[in-house]
Amino acid sequence: MVKALVCDPVSDLALRILEEAGVEVSYRPDIGREELLSVVDGYEVLVVRSRTRVDAEVITRGGRLRVVGRAGTGLDNIDLEKSEERGVAVVNTPEAPVNAVAELVIGLMIAVSRGIHVGDRLIRLGKWPKKHLVGTELHGKTLGVVGLGRIGRRVAEIARGFGMKILAYDVVEIP
Repeated sequence: MVKALVCDPVSDLALRILEEAGVEVSYRPDIGREELLSVVDGYEVLVVRSRTRVDAEVITRGGRLRVVGRAGTGLDNIDLEKSEERGVAVVNTPEAPVNAVAELVIGLMIAVSRGIHVGDRLIRLGKWPKKHLVGTELHGKTLGVVGLGRIGRRVAEIARGFGMKILAYDVVEIP
């Protein structure tokens, strides 16, 4: 049976998918570097997010290591050169953060347009800041999106649902 060490927090669904695929999962979302170095040799798979650095030392100590899976997009915390040298496949999940990031962007737009940050501060001081919470509507406003990758496109989709006009730019031709 393939053994995987999950070194960072991931969803219950992610763990279930691994287990249903017949992978023996060791979930250690708070594992420290020294402990990781001492146990990595017992696993064929490492699953990480951005917190865990998978550098040359981790890869070298992971003699049985065959795959490093990055839950998310960036691979800057993984030594790709050493991975290739040791025959360790590196994979990521570029679609995973798209909705979460796009929803955060829209949520922050709402917070700023409605003055929620000011209202929150005043409510905590015991005041009712009705005039500070009126703000402006997103509907009918124009949103500029620079970069129409997966996240930029999703932000534009959601913003259109609010009735916003979209202006977009990308260095790659927009279809």
